[in-house]
Amino acid sequence: MFNKTIGLILSVAILNGCAESTNPGDTDNPSNKITPSAGDDIPKRLPGEVYYTGYDGGLTDMSVLVSTHRTLVIEDPTVATAELVSIEIPVTTVDEMIAELKAAGEELSTNRENRLRDRLANPTAWKLTPLKPGFTYIEATRPASSRTGQIRPESVWYTPELRTLVVEDYSGDLINTGKIRYDQGANGSPACTACHGNTDGGAPSHQIGRVTEISDTDAISWITTGRAGDRVFESSPGVQNAANHSWSFTNDTEKNATVAYLRSQQTKDIKELAQLLFDEALAEAKAENIN
Repeated sequence: MFNKTIGLILSVAILNGCAESTNPGDTDNPSNKITPSAGDDIPKRLPGEVYYTGYDGGLTDMSVLVSTHRTLVIEDPTVATAELVSIEIPVTTVDEMIAELKAAGEELSTNRENRLRDRLANPTAWKLTPLKPGFTYIEATRPASSRTGQIRPESVWYTPELRTLVVEDYSGDLINTGKIRYDQGANGSPACTACHGNTDGGAPSHQIGRVTEISDTDAISWITTGRAGDRVFESSPGVQNAANHSWSFTNDTEKNATVAYLRSQQTKDIKELAQLLFDEALAEAKAENIN
């Protein structure tokens, strides 16, 4: 059941990992970095993984939870703060993930399974809290192997990364307008909650961290046309049908407001964070050749 839930989540493109990437030279050569300030225009191409959120004067918690074992340091602390926080993952959730991994034919030794369970016993995530509109780069580094105490130069797993946080400028009124459209619908189009607000609707909750990886422009395209770049809405796994996710809005303000409201709901789902941490811990165990 858990696998089906995650499969549904990952099949919806607005929640798919779609962080923008850049030429490797952007991160390999620190001299190529641009130090942003609040007044700068946001570049069209941003380094590494990109997280999008908003700021409405601090009225709404629009923090972003990033599930990673890397250490995140905000380069411009006037735009946002980064805090390592504990999250609680039920043991039954871990049991379900491991059971389904084995059922899928994954070779999982006792040592590797114990490693996964240890990693998820007291998990943490980075909480990025916006302080004002703007953008900032994020340094993402990984410590030496916990097993050997050494860094493997040949492994990209330990290579420092440069990521980006974009904070859009919203108002409390805009978010409230978006909530009304989300809950009530408009112009003959149904409310978003008709599908996303209950399990009968068949669509995942928007309280999932991956919505942070889509820009406002792409999000507006997604809710109005069912398309965003080369991504097309899947009405069911493997079946693309953009028309099934094309909704009408009263005006442009309502479109922007709906996206702002989505931002206020993002990154609240612990099961999804658990899955992301689980996948990363498994990848790391494989990279370190834990048998």
